[in-house]
Amino acid sequence: MTSPDVPDWLDPTIVGWGREPMSAHRSRDEIGLDGQWHFLLTASPESSPSDWHARDLDDSEWSRIAVPANWQLTEAGSDDIPIYTNVQYPWPADPPKVPSENPTGHYRTSFHLSEEQFGIDMSNDILVTFGGVDSCFHLAVNGEMVGFSSDSRLPSTFDITQHCHVGENTVAARVYRWSASSYLEGQDMWWLSGIHRSVGVWSRPATHIADVQFRSDLRNDNTACDITVTAKIASRLATAILGMKFAIRLLDATGTEIAVGTVLPDTSGIAMARFEFDSIRTWWPEDPYLHQLVVSLIDGEGNLTDEHSERVGVRTVRIESSQLTVNGRPVEIRGVNRHDHDPDTGKVISEASMRRDIELMKRHNINAVRTAHYPNDHRFLELCDEYGMFVFGEANIESHGVWGQPASDPIWETQFVQRVSRMVERDKNRASVIVWSLGNESGYGVNHDIAAAWLRARDSSRPIHYHPAGNRSSVDLIAPMYPSLGELSSLGRDPVDDRPVIMCEYAHAMGNSSGNLDEYWSTVRSMHRLQGGFIWDWSDQGLRRTADDDTEWFAYGGDYGDQPNDGPFCMNGLTDPDRIPHPAMTQVKFVYQPVGFELVSPRTGTLRISNRQQWLDLAMYDFHWTIESAGRRAQSGTIEVSTIPAGTSVDIKLGYDLRGLVANQEHWLTLTAIRPARTRWAPSGHEVASAQFRVHGPTRRRPTPRPSSKTREQTSSDGIVSWRLGDVQVRFDEQLGAMTSFIAEGRDFVAAPFIPNVWRAPTSNDAATFGEEQALRAWKEIGLDSLRHSASMTQLDDGGLRFDHRLVTDDDAVGFGFRFDHHLFASGMLMVTAKARPLGRHLMAPRLGQVGGFDVDLADLEWFGPGPGETYSDRHTGSRVGRYAGRAESQHHPYAVPQESGNHHAVRWATLRDATGAGVMVLSGSPLDMNFSRRTDAEVESATHEHLVQTAGHVVTHIDGRHRGLGNGSCGPGVLDTYVIEPLPAAWRYGLIPLDPTADPMSHAVRGLPGHDA
Repeated sequence: MTSPDVPDWLDPTIVGWGREPMSAHRSRDEIGLDGQWHFLLTASPESSPSDWHARDLDDSEWSRIAVPANWQLTEAGSDDIPIYTNVQYPWPADPPKVPSENPTGHYRTSFHLSEEQFGIDMSNDILVTFGGVDSCFHLAVNGEMVGFSSDSRLPSTFDITQHCHVGENTVAARVYRWSASSYLEGQDMWWLSGIHRSVGVWSRPATHIADVQFRSDLRNDNTACDITVTAKIASRLATAILGMKFAIRLLDATGTEIAVGTVLPDTSGIAMARFEFDSIRTWWPEDPYLHQLVVSLIDGEGNLTDEHSERVGVRTVRIESSQLTVNGRPVEIRGVNRHDHDPDTGKVISEASMRRDIELMKRHNINAVRTAHYPNDHRFLELCDEYGMFVFGEANIESHGVWGQPASDPIWETQFVQRVSRMVERDKNRASVIVWSLGNESGYGVNHDIAAAWLRARDSSRPIHYHPAGNRSSVDLIAPMYPSLGELSSLGRDPVDDRPVIMCEYAHAMGNSSGNLDEYWSTVRSMHRLQGGFIWDWSDQGLRRTADDDTEWFAYGGDYGDQPNDGPFCMNGLTDPDRIPHPAMTQVKFVYQPVGFELVSPRTGTLRISNRQQWLDLAMYDFHWTIESAGRRAQSGTIEVSTIPAGTSVDIKLGYDLRGLVANQEHWLTLTAIRPARTRWAPSGHEVASAQFRVHGPTRRRPTPRPSSKTREQTSSDGIVSWRLGDVQVRFDEQLGAMTSFIAEGRDFVAAPFIPNVWRAPTSNDAATFGEEQALRAWKEIGLDSLRHSASMTQLDDGGLRFDHRLVTDDDAVGFGFRFDHHLFASGMLMVTAKARPLGRHLMAPRLGQVGGFDVDLADLEWFGPGPGETYSDRHTGSRVGRYAGRAESQHHPYAVPQESGNHHAVRWATLRDATGAGVMVLSGSPLDMNFSRRTDAEVESATHEHLVQTAGHVVTHIDGRHRGLGNGSCGPGVLDTYVIEPLPAAWRYGLIPLDPTADPMSHAVRGLPGHDA
């Protein structure tokens, strides 16, 4: 304990006292203390009741609180609030000082001990384990102080034998919201306090197994194996280890013993057993085979004294030939960063939630987790062993807001070393953990060197990672964060440094994002030393709240009145807070898939299948192919795949025949790999991998405009030009330069005029200020969000109508010119030929197109293009081209932060119909971007949360000749050059066609647009 002048929670040199040494986790029988505790929240430690820990304190008037829980999310702790910050601390940073207003939670409960639990002659030790407490706490039992512990993400175990008695016992904990340790726990997450993991009381013999370490080392051809088991005795009795021995057994998954040995401990109580195998079944993510390790402590009379049992995986991690290998084979890290987060319980994570996360990851081909930025609950790692996930185990260290100050200050050395060492000692037997991390974004200093040296001496079986160590010798991996493609390639080509390169964070998945995964993975798979990386991050960190009308919504920074805060920067996951996948997950699954397809020759049907798995061949999958003609199946078959060893490819001839395909339609070959058998993470029939290739394009003959027996009537009155041809009538507003009506059989389909548009409701990437691009700031600085609009009309000699538009800033320095030519044909089609050009200073706009609206009753949408979810120019290859249908109001994804959403890229045609089937068709001259919704850009942009977006009274329709990509500019590189809208002239065409209930849009699509040049 420190001096009374500096309390434990304010002293950075104090990491804990009274605690047991950390050891490998094992399951034990215990008295679970989870449930309702008495609770009192005070404004500071100084305002605590002086007798908060007293055994006979009357706490009947205290509130009740669930354990585990974060008190800010409970009624009992509602006087305190959740706070979200990313880099900054919630107080002026001055390590190790924290605010005097330091909410302090007092917890009290009781438990009953029987004589049996104390053991014969009261010989057992009684212990209590707190799985995790934020930020730190003092513990008392029966009114006596027992200890203190910091490091909020690892368990703390206390020997309370001397403080307990048979019968009822009182446990009291005082938990501090802020402490010196908080400076090492600024990890881009909600600041939430309390006992957030389970608490249990358990017993052990006075002489017991203190720790067990399991290590496997493959040799020769990586089939032979040496297994070493190290066990340690501890006892409070000085002579207790005399005559003791360890019996060690290793069992396979069927329970059959495959190794048995007996070893004696040395004078320090440590024993080591070594087993040699000529062959043994190993652990892989594709085949997570686990053995059972049983270590028994036997006394001199042959009696079982204590036993340690856990499931272990046989595997070896090395760096060989500049690559990270497991069991001698290079790995491909297809990973995500994962915070402990639940929208309802905060940092309290149930086993069901852990399983749900892992199963969802596995179904999307994610094979690795970085525990960002702290150790996860031991059960999560056990589940990673069971399901087959690689884990980068990360120490609970991030001092981002003061960067490297603690890392370079000797008074923080113990904190750094203890946080690393305790993580290692708990998790050393987990097969899933293949890399240790020293923490995250804490600058670099001597304390990192000391922690790395300790780690290298303690566990040489795993490499060390840390960002931002760069290329320092303390790390075994180069771990860039948000590198550009150029930077990533340079690292892969580095002629001096030959260490593996694994991106610890890339593809910042904030909102509507993840727009350049194809390019990153093409680069990764093209270079030997590049081995993948971890997307930031897994799930939005929103907290569920309920509006007055019972609508549920997700809160982010500032929504609780928390100041300072970093707003919605916590909403950067691949899923919603409740684990509903974002549309980007489709693309993640595609680029991460363990089977690659390449159509070597469309003409001959030669297909190359690549096995990207690390260990297994592809025999577990059924392979199918189909050819679809205009969205309908034309041919199909199965692929007989002979053994394709991991890491190899084979060419196969498909049995399709292109000669019988209709010449004027698109034909797409779709390939799928299916797991026919049920797995623990997916049902039978789960699709693991797919690809799509166009094998035959349309050889469409452009029809010439048909002579019409009908005479088009044109009238003009009060600035409105009206065309009538048969049952079709079109009206244009001369001042707006826009079509305002499209009437067929007396019904007007248009509800809002179609005007030129270059703006979109900003995505999180557009709006972010942390990234390099900061697109929205640039757009607004030059006035792109408030362009002046003017239009002029010209009658064309061929009967068409032309509108010229200028969208310019007040000083005419920046803008765009648009030209829309309109022609009405006998079929009832209104064809629009569009051209756009930049005016003034070069500018890359969000989009080039038109926005308008159709009648609200035209709610049934169908389209031909990639789907079924939203797609963009830089995020669509994982979506298949086909014929899709849905409701117009359901096309957007309800991102917690409202933004551009629901776009469909490369649309060939789209229809909107009412309940009778009547409606309108938009037919593209070449694939266009289209968006149909019930949300205007202005409403989306003005709303701070999804539930506040007002619904429009019509189907808001965007028809874009160009639409900017998404990129990942909220942190790191923005939209790649390929997907920005260059300030160059652009042109596109589309037709508007009325549909009766029986009309098949494909009949119009086959004919295409008239070959008319305006």
